[in-house]
Amino acid sequence: AENIGWYDYMYGAAYSLPRVYFNQMDENYKFAKDQGIIGHVAELYPNFAGEGPKAWLASKLQWDPDQDVDALLDDWYVSAVGEDAAPYLREYFEFWEEFWTVRILDFNWFPSLPRVYLDFNNLTYLRELTREELYSQQYLLYAVLENAKTDPQKTRAEYFIEGFEYYETSFLSFPISNEVTVEIPLNEEDALKMMDRVKESYTMAKRRLEIPDEFVPDPILKHYGANRGFLDGIQPKYIEALEAYVAENEPDGGTVSEQLNPFLSEIGYKVIQANAYRTEASKEEIMESLDFSQGPWESAVAVDKFYIINSKVEPPAETKVRLLWDDDYIYIGYENFDDDLSKMISGALAGSGFWWASGQDDSNETYITINPDDPFLGFFSNPEGNKFVRPRTIPADYVEGEWDYSASIGDDRWSAIQAIPFNLIGVDDPNEIASLQAIFFRSYHGASAYIGWEGGAPWNPAGFNTVNLVK
Repeated sequence: AENIGWYDYMYGAAYSLPRVYFNQMDENYKFAKDQGIIGHVAELYPNFAGEGPKAWLASKLQWDPDQDVDALLDDWYVSAVGEDAAPYLREYFEFWEEFWTVRILDFNWFPSLPRVYLDFNNLTYLRELTREELYSQQYLLYAVLENAKTDPQKTRAEYFIEGFEYYETSFLSFPISNEVTVEIPLNEEDALKMMDRVKESYTMAKRRLEIPDEFVPDPILKHYGANRGFLDGIQPKYIEALEAYVAENEPDGGTVSEQLNPFLSEIGYKVIQANAYRTEASKEEIMESLDFSQGPWESAVAVDKFYIINSKVEPPAETKVRLLWDDDYIYIGYENFDDDLSKMISGALAGSGFWWASGQDDSNETYITINPDDPFLGFFSNPEGNKFVRPRTIPADYVEGEWDYSASIGDDRWSAIQAIPFNLIGVDDPNEIASLQAIFFRSYHGASAYIGWEGGAPWNPAGFNTVNLVK
C-alpha cells in the first residue's frame, strides 16, 4: 500500500492504575516512520491527572518520532511542577512505566489477553502491586507538592494527588485471590486487624464508585469513557477466616463478633456458591429433560442471582442455572426467561466455527475450571442448538473437544443443557474433588444485555464463584 495509517488503543481511564509506556511509544512511532506510516488516530480515553505527559508526548512524537523522548519528558516535568519537584514526578511515572512494560509481562493477567488492547474489566493486575509500593508512589506525589514553588505548579501537583485516590481505592478494594490461603487469626489482636482490613476494603469500594462522578466537571480529573471493572469491596477469604475465628474463640459472642456480625448484616454478605448434585440418571435422560421442574432436575436448587456484568444492576430478564454431575460429566441447565422471544437472535456459527454469524446471538457461556488463574475453556451455545468450545486465545493447532448440548424454545423462555466432560476441564476423577470455580453467562437479545452470575464477566478470573460437587 502507498498510504498506510495507524490505529491505536491508548486507553487510560479504563484502567485502575496509571497506564503509561513512554519509551514503548517512542519505539512504536520510530517503527511507524520506518514503515512509511503517514497518519495516526487513537482511542485515547484519557485520565489526564493519572497519566500526566502521555497524551502530550504522543502528539510530540507523532510530529517528529526522532526526538529524544527523555528530553521531551524532562521538559514536561519541569514545565508542569518546576525544577525542584520534577525529579519526584519523573520517578513516579518511571515506576508505572516499568510496571506496565516490564513487570506486567510476567503476570498471569498479561499472557491470557487475546485482544489488541488490554482487557478493561479484568483487574487482576492489581494483585501484582504491594501496599508498600502503592504508598511509596503516593509519597512521591506529596514530595512533588512540597517542592513545587509557584501557585500553578502547586495546582498541578494537587491534581496528581487528587487523581491518585481512584487508584488507591481500586487497589484497596480488590479481593485477594481464591487460591490464597488465609490463616485463621491466632488471637484477638490479629483478628481485629483483619477486621479493619475487611472494613477498609468495603469503604474504599464505595468511595471508588463516587470518585468518577465527582471528577466529571473538571476536564483534567474527568475519566473519559466508561469506568471498567466493578468492585464491591467484599473480601470473602478474610471473612471466612474471621468467621472461623469467631466460631472457635467466641461461640457466645465477643469483641470480634461484635464488629463482624453487624458488618455482615450491613453489607448483606452471603457465601456465593452453587451446588451441583450427584445424579444416577443417564446422560440421555438428563439431556432430554428440558423441563427443569421434573425428572432428574426436580430437586436441583437453582442459582438466580444474575446481574449486568461487572455490576449489581438488575438485568432485563431472569436467568436460572441448575447443575448435576456424574462420573463423566457436569451438566449445566440454563433457564433463560424472555418476555419477548421475537427479539431473540439465534442462528448459525460464523465461518471460523468459534463465534456467531450474527455477530452476537442470544447465548449461554459457561466457564468452569478447578483454578481460574490457569488457562480455561469457554463453552458457548445458542437456542438453535449450535455450540462450540474454545480457549480465550485460539492457537493455530487447536482441536475442539467433544461435548454435548440440547436446547428448546418455549413460550416465555428458552432452555438449554450443556454436558461438559470432566476431562475437558482438567478433572480426572470428580469424586476426588470438592468443588470447581465457574462463571455462568447469558447474552440477551443479541448484544442488548450481557448478564452474568453475580455480575461475573466472560474470561475474567475475578468473576468466578464456587460450585460444590454435592455427593
